[in-house]
Amino acid sequence: MKISENTLENRSAAGVICELNPPHAGHSALFRRIRAASDAPVVCVMSGNFVQRGEPAVFPKLPRAECAVLLGADLVIELPVSASLSSAEGFAEAGAALLASLGVNRIAFGCESGELPPLTLAAEALNSEAAETATRRALAYGKSYAAARGYALREVLGGAADVLREPNNTLAVEYIRAVGRLGADIAPLAFPREPGYSSERVRSLLLAGDRGAWDVVPPDCAELLRPVPPVFPGDLETALLSRLRALSPDGFSEISGGSDGLAERAAKAVSSAATLGELLALTKTRRHAMSRVKRYMLAAALGLRAETLPPQYIRPLALSERGGALLKRARLPVISRTADVRSLPEDARRAFALEAAATDFYTLGYAAPELRRAGSELRLSPKFIGTATESR
Repeated sequence: MKISENTLENRSAAGVICELNPPHAGHSALFRRIRAASDAPVVCVMSGNFVQRGEPAVFPKLPRAECAVLLGADLVIELPVSASLSSAEGFAEAGAALLASLGVNRIAFGCESGELPPLTLAAEALNSEAAETATRRALAYGKSYAAARGYALREVLGGAADVLREPNNTLAVEYIRAVGRLGADIAPLAFPREPGYSSERVRSLLLAGDRGAWDVVPPDCAELLRPVPPVFPGDLETALLSRLRALSPDGFSEISGGSDGLAERAAKAVSSAATLGELLALTKTRRHAMSRVKRYMLAAALGLRAETLPPQYIRPLALSERGGALLKRARLPVISRTADVRSLPEDARRAFALEAAATDFYTLGYAAPELRRAGSELRLSPKFIGTATESR
């Protein structure tokens, strides 16, 4: 069966790596298309309370996971914070590893291309020795990694490299590459991205207090999220600066993502910056993209060291009845309650402790003092949402 036909085998499951920050009608359309392709269950690997753009998620992970099930997912599991605050490669590889651990054999995504051939061609080209050599050469001239990679791909593919000019195409290519590096039996499934929908636009409207933000959020999700207090980057500014000022220069050098002089620039900027915006401006360079700087600052505040581990466990956040059945075939330990943590291996317990600390940091962004109490990660239980909803 050809992948390009956008069909799924009923015997397995489709996987989606996502953030839903926040969910909008474009996400709803993607889930409908996956559902239309097959009755196979859908697994979402979703960023938790911090997202890949280097910011807190505008809504916490549990209600966003509930939204995913309302939109058509059967199981939503958490992407570790170390992967959420990683590069596109790290983000994709951790997500693909979690999908593989559940026996998922298709990874579905929406992208500007809407078709696989140009994405597969770009993935293969980036894996070539010619592209690696060109990337190193561009980096030596001071280009950012993303710019260097684009330059390398143009050398190899010419005009076909333009596929990486679009952000969702870039992530799609990384999903394809990640599956290849893992050697996983997971085939990609591309869908055209719905035009006109932007999570960034919704966040901007929410920040401005504009009720129009809810016009593009699916009704079931809007009803669920309206009572939830949002968290914006500025809400964590004081807490973030406080933690960064407590780090020594050596401490910055131990943080994940601080290569190419970024750790040194961050340590110097922290000593003089009075605001988060000033800190980011002082640290950013042509070589260090703003999104990377923001991820690095959060990683430093959360104590995410340069040592990286593959996902150590599965943390379900929301599920349907079919999602519960999928968990039974997991090849990693499943954490559904606090007691499950005690039986984890040491590396997995350490990863969970980082996740719990990240949640405690996130809650400092709430305006209401009663919501800022520590320990909420230990009280979190996955949300069961039945077997079917109208929105499917």
